Amino acid sequence: MKKDNPKKEAYIKALLEKHLGKEGVFRQFEFSSWGMETRPDYVILYPDRFVYYEIKSEYDTLARLYKQMTAAQALFDEMYLVAPEKTLLQAEKEIPSLEFHCGTISLEDLERGNLIYRTKQVYKGHTSPAAVANILWSEERKDFVKNVSIAVNGLEMTKTEKYRKSREIIELVSTSESCLNLLNDILPNRGYNYRATRASRG
Repeated sequence: MKKDNPKKEAYIKALLEKHLGKEGVFRQFEFSSWGMETRPDYVILYPDRFVYYEIKSEYDTLARLYKQMTAAQALFDEMYLVAPEKTLLQAEKEIPSLEFHCGTISLEDLERGNLIYRTKQVYKGHTSPAAVANILWSEERKDFVKNVSIAVNGLEMTKTEKYRKSREIIELVSTSESCLNLLNDILPNRGYNYRATRASRG
């Protein structure tokens, strides 16, 4: 099995940062998210969309790529595979529906100083309430639900009850559009490379 070369991946990350380092309201490598099966290599949050960049070096296997793409569609509006041209061609061959799940950016274009979207994603994802509820840390969910009025059988839920059911409440009262607004309110406050303690995520 091919093994990832950290130096090569770090090189691609540096090129991406050179081109996208001032984009959006929030950016992070190795996006820290408690509720996702995979950890996105690079994410950028814009006021109107959430974008995921998956980095593959020439030493990477593509075995998990399809799973990463389909999982991403529940949270991210757009996804791009960033890799050497040879790897992109291999991905297109192994995954016939690649263009439906992600766009592509070639390493060679980045090396020439150009950020070119070689192909664009055909099927757009969406920021679903369930996915957002899962990636928010416990304190972030509590801050959101404490101002939400929820009644069960005619009785207002207590603060403790709302905290306990914060994920369900976010799913109940949110839409894709409001979730994007919620992320724009919350994620920039985490800081660029902020790492929370395990206890704060929950």
